[in-house]
Amino acid sequence: MSTRKPLAVFVLGLSFLCCLLLAGCTSRVIVVRINNASAAPIRNIEVTFNGGSYGVSSLAPGKTHQNHIKPFGTSTLEVAYDDASGKRKTQAGPRIAKNDAGTTEVTITNTGAQWTGSVSGK
Repeated sequence: MSTRKPLAVFVLGLSFLCCLLLAGCTSRVIVVRINNASAAPIRNIEVTFNGGSYGVSSLAPGKTHQNHIKPFGTSTLEVAYDDASGKRKTQAGPRIAKNDAGTTEVTITNTGAQWTGSVSGK
C-alpha cells in the first residue's frame, strides 16, 4: 500500500485549514479619498496622521485619489494642499485612533475643503 495518498490528503487538508484561518484575518484600515471638485489642479497634497503621512504631487479637476492608512494612535486627520493660485491651505478632518476602520473623503472645491464619511473603532 502506498503512503502517497494519505500524505496527499493530509497536505490538502492542512492547506484548506490554513486558508480558512487566513480568511478570518483582516486588517483594520481607514480608506482616505481626496476628490478635486475645483476648476483647476491642486498640487503638493499631503495627508498627515499619527503614524505617518503621504503625499500626492497633483490632482486634476474631477479626479479622485485613494489610499489606505493605519494610524498608530489618536490624532486628527489633516490635509494640506496648494490651490490654483499657489496658496497653501490646510483642513483638519475627523479624529482617528488606532484600530479605527472606515472611509473618509475630503472634497476640495474652489472655496475650500470639506470632510465626509464614517470612521469608527473596533
